[in-house]
Parts: sequence; C-alpha cells; structure tokens
Amino acid sequence: QRLMDLAKEVDRGFGVKLTNTLGTINNKGRLPGGEMYMSGRALFPLSINVAALLSRHFDGKLPISYSGGASKFNIRDIFESGIRPITMATDLLKPGGYMRQTECLRELDKSDAWGMTQIDVGKLNALAERAVSMEYTQKHWKSDQEIDAGGPLPLTDCYVAPCVTACAIKQDIPEYIRLLGEGRYADALEL
Repeated sequence: QRLMDLAKEVDRGFGVKLTNTLGTINNKGRLPGGEMYMSGRALFPLSINVAALLSRHFDGKLPISYSGGASKFNIRDIFESGIRPITMATDLLKPGGYMRQTECLRELDKSDAWGMTQIDVGKLNALAERAVSMEYTQKHWKSDQEIDAGGPLPLTDCYVAPCVTACAIKQDIPEYIRLLGEGRYADALEL
C-alpha cells in the first residue's frame, strides 16, 4: 500500500508481476544444483491464487502483470478478470508453442473485457477456485511420453522438430510441409 501511495504522490503507478517461475527443491536430480524452477501449467493454480489474494486485499486496484502458466486454456479467463498484461514463455518453448499464439489471440478476440481498467475480484476469485481442479492443471493431463531429439543438442541453434525424431523414416517433415506450401509437389515426394 505504501508503494502505491508513494507512486501516486510522484505521478507514477505501481503494480506487481506474477510470477514467471517459482524456485523449488531439485529433489529429482534432473538438473545440476540444489534447486529447479516451476513454470507453466503447474504454476498456474499457485500464481492465480496469489493474484486473487492480492486483489482481494487491494480491492482490485493493484495492477497485476501476469505470466504464471498463462496458455490457450486459460488466457481468456485471466484476461476477463481484468489482469493486464499477460505474458507467456513456457508454452512458447514447447513444440507448436508459437502456433498456439494464434489460438490465444482468437480466444482474446471473443472477449468483451477489453475496456476493463481494474481487476474484477469476483471473477478472479472464481478463476482461482477453479484453477486447482481444472483438467488442464492436473498431473494426469500431461502425457508420460517424453520428446527426445535422439542425441545431444548443440549449444546454439538446437531447434529440432520432434516430428522428425519421432518419425520412423526420419523424414524432414517441416521441409516437406514447406515444399507443399510452395506448390512443389514433386520435390516434396522426392524428399
């Protein structure tokens, strides 16, 4: 509250950013070091509940910039609670992540909440309550299958389409699609 008051005195604003990542104990040993960072859908119920707690305390007047597990499955609900801006990172790093941005924009395009200037505490509380049991946030929702590039990745330029490594004949599927898109059907067949 003091920071909000001070910001107002000097004709500025004050808000918070939730939450990017959450440091946790590295009990699985998959990464070096004693800690690892939770992000994405696992972080969503925690982050959105912190947002709801702060919004209740500040009666929806504390601006919140949000990142904790925003995805195509919840972006419209987050947006319609009045939270702005919403950023995404973890979802972009997964296969197809950039393509899902279009789906997110379509979801937001359907919203009537573009004129909101503060957080609707009731809507945010309802979302926070649902978040802990949404199908999307449950462990069983994610496949047990792991995507493996089939070898060590270089330090830079490490993008490998998982469809290529998963393909039994190792066809260069992205190149095949590109050739089809250019109308080069014979070249695509040769590939």
